[in-house]
Amino acid sequence: MATQRTSRQRKTKAETPEQEMLRLYEPFRFLEKDHWGEILAVYPNGQYVLGTDEVAVTREAVEKFGPGFAMFKVGPITMGRLGWRQTYL
Repeated sequence: MATQRTSRQRKTKAETPEQEMLRLYEPFRFLEKDHWGEILAVYPNGQYVLGTDEVAVTREAVEKFGPGFAMFKVGPITMGRLGWRQTYL
């Protein structure tokens, strides 16, 4: 018995965390010229907070956006995953 195939498009693969971080940071490369080394908090809709103090930027981003923002240091992108394991005392 033959099966009928539909013309629906398959879902695209989900972004990896690294791809998502690159996608969020790319629009802000223009900041590298004048704000190298500063801290950048980016909300997915494009809003951002920029400053020199990591704690102050985090607090301002939480007040403005709430949870769900990504933080970057303006400059070369270095990222990776930390392999945290549970510690038993």
